[in-house]
Amino acid sequence: MWAKALFLAAVFWPSALLAASPPDMGFVPDEALTYWTEQASGPVSAKSVEAMAQRAAALIALGRTTEARAEMDRATRLAGRLGTSDRARVCATVQLANARLAGTGRDYQAMLDAAQSARTCALEAFPAAAPERALAEAEVASALASLGRNDEALRLSLSAWEAVRATPESPNSPKLAIAAIRAATLSNARQSSDAEGVIRQAIAIAAALPAGHRDRVQMANRLGYELVLQGRMSEALPYLRRAVDEGRLSRAVPPGDLANYVGVLGLTLLNMDRPEEAAGLLQYSLDLFRKGGIGDGQASIMVSAGTAADRSGDVPRAIALREEALRLMAASGKANPLTVALARFKLAQSYAHAGRLAEAETNEAQAVDAIAPLRPDGHYQRTNSTVALGWIKALRGDATAGNAIAKPALRRLIDENRKVEVARNKVVGVLDNIEAFSQALDTAVRAGDRAFAFELMQILVESDASRAAAAASSRQQAGGTALGDLLRERQEAAAAAQEADMALVKALSASAPDVDARRNAAGAAAVRLEELGAALSNRFPGYNALLRPLPVTIENVQPRLRPHEALILSAATEEGLFTLAVTGKGMAIGKSPARRSAVRQWVARIRSGVGPFHGAFDTEAARALHDAIFTPEIAALVAGANTLVVSTDDILSAIPFSLLATGMGADGKTPHWLIEDKAIWVAPSLSALGQRDAKSHARTSFVGIGAPDEAARLAAPGAPSGTEDAPAMAPLLGARNELNQMAAILGQRSSLLLTGADATEARLRATPLANLRALAFATHGLVAGEYDQVGEPALLLAPAAAGGTPDPANDGKLTASEAALLHIDADWVILSACDTAAGDRPNAAGYAGLARAFLFAGARRVMASHWPVRDDASARLTVETVRGAERGLEPAMAMRRAMLKLMRDRRLPEAGHPSTWAPFMLVGR
Repeated sequence: MWAKALFLAAVFWPSALLAASPPDMGFVPDEALTYWTEQASGPVSAKSVEAMAQRAAALIALGRTTEARAEMDRATRLAGRLGTSDRARVCATVQLANARLAGTGRDYQAMLDAAQSARTCALEAFPAAAPERALAEAEVASALASLGRNDEALRLSLSAWEAVRATPESPNSPKLAIAAIRAATLSNARQSSDAEGVIRQAIAIAAALPAGHRDRVQMANRLGYELVLQGRMSEALPYLRRAVDEGRLSRAVPPGDLANYVGVLGLTLLNMDRPEEAAGLLQYSLDLFRKGGIGDGQASIMVSAGTAADRSGDVPRAIALREEALRLMAASGKANPLTVALARFKLAQSYAHAGRLAEAETNEAQAVDAIAPLRPDGHYQRTNSTVALGWIKALRGDATAGNAIAKPALRRLIDENRKVEVARNKVVGVLDNIEAFSQALDTAVRAGDRAFAFELMQILVESDASRAAAAASSRQQAGGTALGDLLRERQEAAAAAQEADMALVKALSASAPDVDARRNAAGAAAVRLEELGAALSNRFPGYNALLRPLPVTIENVQPRLRPHEALILSAATEEGLFTLAVTGKGMAIGKSPARRSAVRQWVARIRSGVGPFHGAFDTEAARALHDAIFTPEIAALVAGANTLVVSTDDILSAIPFSLLATGMGADGKTPHWLIEDKAIWVAPSLSALGQRDAKSHARTSFVGIGAPDEAARLAAPGAPSGTEDAPAMAPLLGARNELNQMAAILGQRSSLLLTGADATEARLRATPLANLRALAFATHGLVAGEYDQVGEPALLLAPAAAGGTPDPANDGKLTASEAALLHIDADWVILSACDTAAGDRPNAAGYAGLARAFLFAGARRVMASHWPVRDDASARLTVETVRGAERGLEPAMAMRRAMLKLMRDRRLPEAGHPSTWAPFMLVGR
């Protein structure tokens, strides 16, 4: 919550109030303060009064709001003494500064009153085309947006933006400030794509400013934050980092603004499950606020910094930060009751992790009681706090009572999740919800509720990428139908419900008189969403089954497993690494004390040793992770199985289980790999387990597409110019050769290759893809990042020819939802040499999303690589696997045999290194 508040403060009251400052001031606050202090020291005149307003703006930028308020009182009083000819112009300047000051104090009605006065004065003082008129109009729009009057804000911000968009640039142009307000009003009204477009125009304008210029830094942060709001966190990181890096080195960026930028970056990393990186940034943000004497928001930052510390394993620090946050809230006397309750909820969790269970239960019970009247039944914050209370009771020894509290609360959260597609604060992938599910799982295990534990594990291992692909593709299929109309209506209702909830929180934080009205509006919006969800379930029962398949029971799964198979579900949580195994005869649950941060580090160490450069492989991490998953209980149950059917969470999905080390080989030097004992395949959904179709009667052996022309992709119509938006990919020198090798082995005469400029989405869609033995893609994959609403994994292909009209359906990115709309009837889809374009972390959720999309389109099974593989090894692995399956081996066993054959081929350089033989995972039904 704090990040949004701080961000709005930075955006709604931008640096344009210094627009009249001389060009050589460069918006450096302390220099501006000195300059305007000198200008304001002369006899009372229009010039000196305007200088007072500018001096107040500089004080605000420096966080010295008390002095700024005194200066504005003086400027407002003296402005009334001026002659008629000067009064209107000075009024505009003074009232703009008053509006900013009121906004800084979150007195939005006073902000609106001042902004409207400024606009009235600007209309009188300046000609029709003057930018001062547009700036005052934009400030009115900003105040209206802060008050939730979005329609009026949108209309005025558009008018202001249209007035200055085509004007020439100058050092003191208010264009960037107006662009920021226009984008903020669009974002506040959930018109994200339009907001992003305005910000990108502003960034292009700001590019002409010197590095470190306050407006340039602010616009980078603004775009990053807009992308965060859309769930496109990996895309946001370069812009957020640019704002922080330039802001650190710039004297023009006030400490308060820099604290905001650092805090938003830290919170983004925290929400991306990177708490170690987030912890340092959040502490830096906190230090900046303390150094600048800026109290607003400090307590909320401490709560977030405590979350980062807790998730990094530093529980004592988490407790210290969260206790201090509560002390600050109590001392201020102005803290939002909901914010206080949530801080107490988090503190209770840290107490529990520290073993201080009595204190944990007392604080959690207080938090539950405080949150209940502030949030509707079913809201994730209310549900999660209740689950935490049940979990703490289980930790204290009463697991039965704890499970009785946690179980119904979690079931309500599951029901709420099924009402929406993929939305922030609703899906399991949101870390607060992961905590709730993992605490409920721990409680169920302690209580011996194996059926509920099995249900929870299925939800924990389902990826948001998969849901995003299914949701987007099913929306497209439903377009123009009764289902499509109902889906759009429900999406609008979901947005309205979230807006009503935000308005309620804002009213609560300001102790506004309309709190009851806001609460009623939020309740009505939630009821409407409930009604539309029920209508969707009643009229189109198959849709929810596709989007959110219901968990299956143990009794339902066991008959689907073959006698030699064992199902493995594994998820890393804040309470430990849980693994659940099922065979036709039994079930076992194992728990390792390794928390999510430790598992993440093991995975990172393993990933650092694989890839195209064959680095030193971390066998110790591979062994530690194996032992944490295959606890004695799990190992004993699966000992007799020769095939593992695996489903894991986002962290564990970043590596193939084949390269887990079970120990050392007979020579005592070479690791013994899990793949040497077990065949392995991935099940994206247990509801589809057992739907293993016979192979097709293929007429066409092979279709291969890949090795797209990189120059053509970057020159395509509509291609973004920024490196973050159109990342330059390494040339796939071996991709064409790899496809040729596959074609030669699978049947050259009955194969079709689409490479170079022919590797387009249009050519792919025009190609019959039925009755295929194999469809292969040899190209880059965009799979890093968070998947929420518009973010999807994708395969890079060649775009439409340069010079044409931009075509989203042929833009060179085959997204998961687009792949799901293909009509495929193929035994195999092979995704070879995928890569993570963003490079910020390995995240195989993207692979799972792509694989599920191709299964949805009709593929029987998908092979996907976790890292780029040299073409000779990749062709051997893929072709040998397909050939083995064609000869009657089960697909997983065929892939295992191909891996072992390659691993033991001493004629091939580096054949024994996991980078060579272990990149592929097999995903099937």
